[in-house]
Amino acid sequence: MHSDKRKGKPNIDGLTAVEIIHLFGGTKSAAIRGLARGGMKVKEITHRLDIRYQHVRNVLTRPLKRGPHAPRVGTPAHEASKDKSTLQTEAEAEAEAEAEADVDVVANNVKR
Repeated sequence: MHSDKRKGKPNIDGLTAVEIIHLFGGTKSAAIRGLARGGMKVKEITHRLDIRYQHVRNVLTRPLKRGPHAPRVGTPAHEASKDKSTLQTEAEAEAEAEAEADVDVVANNVKR
């Protein structure tokens, strides 16, 4: 993606809406944010992506519900991250139980 040096806007001339969306990561929201960062006005974005003005405005005014690099819900990457977090919590619970057992052993030795 090249920028027009005079205007600071991404050079997307000749690309279809689908190609623009793919260029910015595969979601309309990502494309909207990318085009806006490049200096494109809301009305221009609506025309280039063939979407409603309100959609563009909502994306630009509302905060992200997740981090920009977090996997989207319902994707294999999201499912894998859920599995990892479950494993981490199980591992943390085991470590905590072991630590409590160690404290009990030390406490019993101190009492004697």
